[in-house]
Amino acid sequence: MTHDPTEELDAVAAALAHDLRAPLRAIDGFSRILLSEERNAELPEDTRRYLALVRDAGTELAELLDDLVDIVRIGRRTPAVEEDVDVGQLSRELIEAVLAPRAQGVAWTIDDALPPCRADPALLRRLLEELLDNAVKFGAGHVEVGWDADASAYVVADDGIGVLGELPAQAYEIFGRLHARDAYPGTGAGLAIACRIAALHGGRLWVAGRDGGGACARFTVGR
Repeated sequence: MTHDPTEELDAVAAALAHDLRAPLRAIDGFSRILLSEERNAELPEDTRRYLALVRDAGTELAELLDDLVDIVRIGRRTPAVEEDVDVGQLSRELIEAVLAPRAQGVAWTIDDALPPCRADPALLRRLLEELLDNAVKFGAGHVEVGWDADASAYVVADDGIGVLGELPAQAYEIFGRLHARDAYPGTGAGLAIACRIAALHGGRLWVAGRDGGGACARFTVGR
């Protein structure tokens, strides 16, 4: 009997998306019942704390499953490439609809002269969201979307905690976290997802420290 790797990946994605969620929902649901207001007073303090930790762990596992499913599906996807995607407009729409409401106080600058590119708009939006979300997560007060003519690359630069030199290869791997989860939220999959989207378009992504502090992510998406 032969095994089709593609079919196996699809089966893994389906199991992650559906089968493994049932026990997670049960864990979360029963923990929530035990921690409900009418039962909370009956429980010892240590028990309440342990149940809260169980719920937090369940939430973290659910987030990890979501990212694993995304990575598998993105890896299997053929980009629906369109002509002349307006990267500036896509960035503005993304910031207004998704990022600005949850990152109040952050200043955003979008270069008015960003060149268009050939890309799958939905995948490019996801790539930009991962990079912009990372900038906010790591303490940025100002985030810029621009163009590096020398590298022929789009740029997402910020003034957050920054990095020294270029990020190590580990940072681009699946769940390749460089910081403890309790220090900065998230699963650590965002950069891996963004890298895979760039690669699907024949491009690449790299991140390095920025003069004066912060970080600068550059990416290409082919022609």
